[in-house]
Amino acid sequence: MKTKEIKGITLISLAVTIVVLLILAGISINTVIGDNGIIKKAQSSAELTKESEAKEIINRTIMEFYLTNEYETLEDFLNTKVLEGRIDKVEKNADGTLKVWKNDYSVTTENKTNFSNNNDNNMNKRIKISTTPYEGIYDSCEHEAITNVNVEPTDTTLEYSTDEINYSTTIPRIINAGTATIKIRASKENYETKNVTVIAKIEKAEGNLSLSETSGTINYPNSTTFTVSGNTGTLSVSSSNTSVATVSISGSTVTVKSVGAGSATITVKSAASTNYNEKTATYTVTVKNPTFTADSGVGYYADTDGDGTPDGIIFEDFSKADSGSWCYKGDYSINEVTDLKEYYISEIGYKGPFGTKDVLRAKSENGNNRFYVMALEDVDNNTYGYWDAQNKVNGVWIVPPKNEWAAFATKLGITKSNYTTYKLAANYWSSTREPDWTGSFGAWQIEFSEWTIDFLDKKNTYHVRLATTF
Repeated sequence: MKTKEIKGITLISLAVTIVVLLILAGISINTVIGDNGIIKKAQSSAELTKESEAKEIINRTIMEFYLTNEYETLEDFLNTKVLEGRIDKVEKNADGTLKVWKNDYSVTTENKTNFSNNNDNNMNKRIKISTTPYEGIYDSCEHEAITNVNVEPTDTTLEYSTDEINYSTTIPRIINAGTATIKIRASKENYETKNVTVIAKIEKAEGNLSLSETSGTINYPNSTTFTVSGNTGTLSVSSSNTSVATVSISGSTVTVKSVGAGSATITVKSAASTNYNEKTATYTVTVKNPTFTADSGVGYYADTDGDGTPDGIIFEDFSKADSGSWCYKGDYSINEVTDLKEYYISEIGYKGPFGTKDVLRAKSENGNNRFYVMALEDVDNNTYGYWDAQNKVNGVWIVPPKNEWAAFATKLGITKSNYTTYKLAANYWSSTREPDWTGSFGAWQIEFSEWTIDFLDKKNTYHVRLATTF
């Protein structure tokens, strides 16, 4: 009887296979990521390469020492290579050895003396020299680039050069900030000539800068100025908040212009120069935008066009109704006006023909005009007939009617005894005209010299002064 062949694997074979695969998988993973895996070995190899390159640079630099006779000791030579950027630093260990660094790697070596170019006959004929280069802060004075030189033998000839071509027995002098490389050549008969390099250094001095003022308060939209002195570099200015104030400079004068209420720091900078570091100074400006809140604006000057110069004197305030009379024909009446514009004090203590008074300016164009304003000056020094006078209108500036003249004289206290004090002429045309008793037309004029408002022929000639609402 034949036995039937069974194909496939047994349960035991399957188990063995799985175990083997798991073992193999474990070995593969460790091979890649383990402590001794491929990745770790690659990282280590890169690190070793960096270390090898750094140490090669250090060792090559040390070997160069033996190819020159300019330096007596390895330490002196290596310190010059630090200045050149060849190596990073040199440390002297407690046992006298040197630790030389490059890119976080180091090599320890003995501090040897260079006898590479000596022979047996001059082995002991070496010049010893030590120097102290000048180091200080710029003070506008000349200084010897080397402050101290000790040499053995003492009768050694010392020569100095700043270009390695021209040598002199006089120590070079320096004045400006920066570094100066000095070559020293020490020579004596029967001695090996020794060459030493030293670097003198002058640091920049602290910059200088003074302000005539360090703070100020101005009312929008005015400007203020202060001066700068003692600066050691090119000047520039800036504002910490240009929505409060802007700033400019011309020569030594700084102009601060107000933009809006608030506070800003004005920084003045004296730039770094050849011998001085940068220096800054600050000025604190406070800008006020004081809203006019008084009951009446009568007697204030008015800057009607906002150019910073008062144009007239306020003699009527429409915020309240009012009436009065200047002489028996000078009656006037003022009606109250609502929804008025807002105003602010743009200048304090302006000196004008009506005395020293504050100046008002409108905050915006929204609202009705609150004030009636008389110009501070006549249109010119001439007199005119009535019709010619009316032609002197200038934009919103018009010849005032007789009732406004009466209000002007009354509110400002103008009389026949003081009108000249306010730079007023004796007579002025009004814009008011009426028919006279003969049927011809006449017009009203104010006569300060006679304390009267009268009705006269239009052919007469009088001065002209204009007025406007504000």
